[in-house]
Amino acid sequence: MHSGATLTEIAYHNGFVNETAMIRAFRKYRGMTPSEYRKQMEYTVKQREKKGKEWEEAAGDHDIFQSLLQYAAVTEQEIETTNESAVSVTVAVNGRKPRVAGHWKRVINAGYAASVLNREVQDELEQLVQELGYELIRVKGILDDDMCVFRRNMWGEIQFCWNYIDEVIDFILSTGAKPLLEFGHMPLLLAKTDPGRMMRPALSSSPRDLAEWRMLIRNLMEHLRERYGINQMRRWIFNPWISGDVITIDGGDEFFGTWKASYEEMKRVSPDLVTCLSFGLGPEEHLKAFIETMKEKECVPEIFAFRSFGTVIYGEEEEKMNLIQNNESANMIVSRDPDFLRNRGEKVKGLLQKAGLGALPVLVDECSSNIWQRDLCNDTCYKAAWLFKNLLENEEALQGIAYFSVNDRLDEVFPARETYHGGFGLFTMNGIPKAVCTALRLLGRMGSRLVKRGDGYFISTEPEKNQSQIYLYNYVHYDMLYRYRHAVNISRTDRYRVFNMGEIRTFSVKLTGLEPGKYCLRLYKVTKEHGSSYDAWVRMGAPERMNRMERTMLCHSADPEYRVWEQETDPEGSLTVQERLEPHETALIEVEQIL
Repeated sequence: MHSGATLTEIAYHNGFVNETAMIRAFRKYRGMTPSEYRKQMEYTVKQREKKGKEWEEAAGDHDIFQSLLQYAAVTEQEIETTNESAVSVTVAVNGRKPRVAGHWKRVINAGYAASVLNREVQDELEQLVQELGYELIRVKGILDDDMCVFRRNMWGEIQFCWNYIDEVIDFILSTGAKPLLEFGHMPLLLAKTDPGRMMRPALSSSPRDLAEWRMLIRNLMEHLRERYGINQMRRWIFNPWISGDVITIDGGDEFFGTWKASYEEMKRVSPDLVTCLSFGLGPEEHLKAFIETMKEKECVPEIFAFRSFGTVIYGEEEEKMNLIQNNESANMIVSRDPDFLRNRGEKVKGLLQKAGLGALPVLVDECSSNIWQRDLCNDTCYKAAWLFKNLLENEEALQGIAYFSVNDRLDEVFPARETYHGGFGLFTMNGIPKAVCTALRLLGRMGSRLVKRGDGYFISTEPEKNQSQIYLYNYVHYDMLYRYRHAVNISRTDRYRVFNMGEIRTFSVKLTGLEPGKYCLRLYKVTKEHGSSYDAWVRMGAPERMNRMERTMLCHSADPEYRVWEQETDPEGSLTVQERLEPHETALIEVEQIL
């Protein structure tokens, strides 16, 4: 690359079949095309000449490369994906099959309690509970100051008001689901400290007077018992305090003290109430200490929960790249591990087992691909493939995987003007379903029995209806630049150049053990052209402000690609289905016998 040879000559002399293959390989391992690399080297040489030998000795080639990345501009169009791989699967759908656990649809995150009072969010939750059968709706922030729970009158006397909490719980029960309530955050008038950083009125502080905190929880629990009855409350889940993200310098005394005080007030109402303790985003050593302290302080709940946003502390991984820090990225990077959720879950269960708590059910109470609420990839087809991969590969191992969150309306950071600003939601702030929402709805068509799962596929069946469901996905992980928050290759209308070089995957699935005859096959597919309202918005012209007609059109654009055809089995009752998926695409193929 440092010679004057052309790219064609370099490819020929180094064993590549053609120039395109060489460019693809170079971009995969260097994070840029050969032409961009040569331009960087030219810039480096000029800087060396300008700053002299002292500058040269102060920085090696690697450091120079890293420091320049934040200024790099992509000047060539993305190389088209030409690599292809084939996946061939043969499975028998007849015979006894294990039941699909279905834990992925146990819990859905509604976000903060105040947002559940919004009619649009309520409509979205009602849709998901009705379509997918969610058992629990998780709500956080029920004690935040915007819920108007705790006040003092002019004489300093404590006053409580449960009106908004009642409205939230009444709504959840009206959908047919049950509440999972996280008791947080600390009301300002009770808080020991005020961080003053969060836009929301949500304080993670411990109480300055634990007795007053106990009084708050005691009165709330007594109110709930009076209003809803103990038999109803035994079906709910209570998280007595917010997530314990780190073990603090005091060994976690304040966190566990607050949690245990709430726990005791809950159990005072009824020892049969189900409680949950949640660990957040801290590193492995914090997780281990958290579990050990939980047992030592006798704060063992009925359910252990953790959060998974695919991120690790900067420096935890061996790669060396400058992190572009801002209010969102803080000191966190996206892990290079595409199986982060699975590996995190195994680590949690292993540590619980070592502590003698292996029987505790493990729940993921918040889950997403990263912690950035302005990750523009959240609006794209990438998130649909991420959802398929993580829910289908972990739905049996974990007792619940609660996607975070139903809507972009969280208000943890300033509300964005743009509809597609990269929020966490399944829906945009104004109710437009994203590609990830379309994918979630396809999961709702899953059969009750598991036939087989593997890399990129999940096959279920509904024996009583002679139906089978073939789920396919082509997941591609973030590239190293973007994992470290280098956003030079992404923009509001171009969001697919921040991933590793993927490949086209052709799936060939042969179903055996079918009753011989004719079958109807229905394909539902989420692609850039179908099922992704973001990509439809780009084709529309990416309007910054949209009228009602345009929003309605985008809601319809979230419908997946749909094809239907008939196919006959061979005399032995075998049928083969083939489908080709580009990177980030997902598909469901339903196979149903025609009577």
